[in-house]
Order: sequence, then C-alpha cells, then structure tokens
Amino acid sequence: MIYLKADLKLTKEDTGNSGVASVSATIIFRNLMGVLCDKTGPRYAMTMLMLITVSAVVGIMFVQDAIGLIICRALISCGLATFVASQFWQPTMFAPSIVGLSNATAAGW
Repeated sequence: MIYLKADLKLTKEDTGNSGVASVSATIIFRNLMGVLCDKTGPRYAMTMLMLITVSAVVGIMFVQDAIGLIICRALISCGLATFVASQFWQPTMFAPSIVGLSNATAAGW
C-alpha cells in the first residue's frame, strides 16, 4: 500500500474507504452467493463470481485515482465469496462419514 499511496496520492481517508469497501463487499457477496447457489447451483454461481473478480483483477492495472482503487478492491474482495460455493459442494461430494472433515479442511484452507 505504500507504493499505491505515493503513486495515486491517496489520503488516509482514501485508504480507509478502500478497506471498508473491501470488507463490505465481501459480506454482501457472501450472502448473495448463498442465494445464487440455491437458485442456480454452485457451479454457475462460482463461474459468475470468478468472471466478476477476474475483470477487477485486470482492471486494477489501469487504476489512476482513489475511486478506481476503491471499486477494484471491492470487486476483487467479492472473490472471497467462493468459500460459500465450496461449502455448498462439500455435502454432495463426500460420504456422510467424512463430510465434516472435508468441510473443516475446505474452510481452513
């Protein structure tokens, strides 16, 4: 963040806002991901989420100001909602005798 502050001339408020946007987007998208997994299934929901995230990862290369940084950080943090699809898949992929272990492993990974 040190290099970004200097290059983009960010204030403390800008870096704080980018952190808030990042955490807020993660919380919102985790809840949305649950609904999407129920409606479309985890495979399609994960695909949509990864397409959003990859475009933000590419977009962050072209950031020139604080607003661009805030938007890209928020969209990249949406990728953390893949955790929900992973947890959704676990009971269908593993035997009931080890599904708890697989959930714990996937959650801690």
